[in-house]
Amino acid sequence: MEKRRKASMASHPHDRMFKKSLQNPAVLEGILKQFVPVEILPYLDNATLRFCDRESEGIRGGRKNFDLVVEAAREESTFRIQIVVEHKSWKDPGSLFQILEYKTALWARQRRDKKDLTPILPILFYHGTNPWKGERSFQGVFQFPAEFRSVCADFSPVFVDLALEEEKALLDRAPNLETALVLAALKYSRHRKKMEEAIRTLFEDRTPGKTILIDPVLLGDVIEYYASVFGFNDPDELEGAIESIFGREAVMTAVDKIRREEREKGVIQGIEKGIEKGIEQGIERGIAKGRVERDIALATKLLSRGQSPEEVAALLDRDSDWVRKVVQTSQGISPASSP
Repeated sequence: MEKRRKASMASHPHDRMFKKSLQNPAVLEGILKQFVPVEILPYLDNATLRFCDRESEGIRGGRKNFDLVVEAAREESTFRIQIVVEHKSWKDPGSLFQILEYKTALWARQRRDKKDLTPILPILFYHGTNPWKGERSFQGVFQFPAEFRSVCADFSPVFVDLALEEEKALLDRAPNLETALVLAALKYSRHRKKMEEAIRTLFEDRTPGKTILIDPVLLGDVIEYYASVFGFNDPDELEGAIESIFGREAVMTAVDKIRREEREKGVIQGIEKGIEKGIEQGIERGIAKGRVERDIALATKLLSRGQSPEEVAALLDRDSDWVRKVVQTSQGISPASSP
């Protein structure tokens, strides 16, 4: 199940970006402050937000997988709220039915756990190309006489439609830079130039030598999303674009993030090879080989961009002699291999 979920996220960059960014506390709190109705906001003030299990069994069985479920509780009160956030990058006509299933599955879980039932605040977050034209309330889906409405379930989720949001107002209302950055990236996920301009505006007060205080992991996720949705094939073009939008420091953040992920891939591949052979030595060799190959590729790239061997060595956690051997190899000299 976990493998399928990860594969799905990898093949859908919008889902991956949304889920990863809202796991950042600053972004989650920023989204809630910006879009939750003012009459509900007091219940979230000074509340502790706890991420809940994103999978649950429904009333009659069957597993439900949520994009995001958060519980809000305040120390001075036993009152709790559960917030379920559903993300859509296209106009899904079944969205309201999906949210109803989520609400009932969460209540069923609370009953099984013998907990008090809580209000469940649904948020439908949409960032398609065009404004949402479907229904925004559950009863609106049905065509029946008004006399029956009192005996039928109804709810209206908090509806976030980024296609309707004017850029300046949207980003100005964001309570922090992290939230504004994520909203800009999602709003313009199909418009490269607009995304670049919006993000550049957020960073325009950057001055030489001044560091922008933003979570480097989140920044790396946004850069990864930018590269994924616009399909860069030329690494040099990608690095130049990132530097022009975010600055040189962001390029190094992205390189470091990619280096870690690539190294992890090498480790995983090495482990899988070793398991297939059933030999512990195979695991160790696979890990070492994956690390060396990826460090060599990154070292070569960084050196070609003008980084000194000492700088590259610091980034890759290698000694400078190892980096110089990479240089020699690239020049056609064959030094002794280094583990």
